[in-house]
Amino acid sequence: MECSLGFIYRRTPHIWMGPGKQPLCFVKRTKPPFNDSFELPGGQIAKNESSKDCLERELHEEIGINPSDCVHIESGQRVSNAKVHISFFKTITHSYQNFEVKLNIFLVALPEDYQLKSNENKHIIFSNPFYDYEVKYLPSTYRILRLFEIPNELFIADDFNHFDVWKNNKHQVYSFRIRQSNFNNDDYFDLVNKYIGEIINSSDSNYAKSYLPRIHNHRLLIIDSVSTYEKLSNRYKDYVGGIHFNSAKLNNLNEHNIWRRHNELQYLSCSCHSKEDINKARYFNFDFALVSPILVSKGQNKQMGWDGFKNLSTSAGLPILALGGIIKNQESLRLSLLNGGSGIAGISKFWE
Repeated sequence: MECSLGFIYRRTPHIWMGPGKQPLCFVKRTKPPFNDSFELPGGQIAKNESSKDCLERELHEEIGINPSDCVHIESGQRVSNAKVHISFFKTITHSYQNFEVKLNIFLVALPEDYQLKSNENKHIIFSNPFYDYEVKYLPSTYRILRLFEIPNELFIADDFNHFDVWKNNKHQVYSFRIRQSNFNNDDYFDLVNKYIGEIINSSDSNYAKSYLPRIHNHRLLIIDSVSTYEKLSNRYKDYVGGIHFNSAKLNNLNEHNIWRRHNELQYLSCSCHSKEDINKARYFNFDFALVSPILVSKGQNKQMGWDGFKNLSTSAGLPILALGGIIKNQESLRLSLLNGGSGIAGISKFWE
């Protein structure tokens, strides 16, 4: 099944906060599955219908937006503020128990005073999962919100020297993963505590708060071990933005042992080396995957190059970051984006 949906918000003076933090338009479902849940407006693409045409049709039927009021814009294009601005955001595949849905997500910015009325008599609300905790949302809603802060540069720390480098430059590191690698469980727990303690005890309170998932700010800390997370104090848990599964753990994953987030804004990431790995990540609705090795071989995994990376990214159904011999610079990021990726990740070449 393939659908188009609108991430709809009003162009208010608070637009600088980003679309994900605005009151968003939802409609109430009146049929199973997820009856009485609120979902982003949209629907299934009809035969011979483009994703854009589907979006305009569904927005007209569900919330009364006139297609003649819509303009599809590209980056930097100047358009009338009286129009409904539509721009493509991202396509992902979301898995439910018995089926997959390909979601074409569009950003839809309404003039502040634009009036909505459902032609299908659907209940319309403006709400946001960040602060409206009593509203029951469709399961994919939080995953779409998390898409707004997928890192485009992910540092991977796997030894104590990396801690020293990070400590001296931590304001320049926006997203990082603490890799367990060869650490035993006790040493890894101590290392994670050391990082989080440094964050909490920072003299800059805004810096510390920027890691809290409920704030959904621009800093992200991911760790490799569910057992380590469970051992952390509740205060320290608040600073963990997600759990990473290496390829071995990914291969052993099933519905019973997958990590259940403590809040819906935490991330699930994984390491992938093949199409089979990607398919499993997609099945379990991982937020993003690290695909490697791109430029250098490692063990039995031979370098795939940018062509191999592109072959995986084009059908991934989730954001992927390039890893393996990647230098942290604009050229590496450009090549990742050019080949269907969402960013880059690195260990040694990122910490140099």
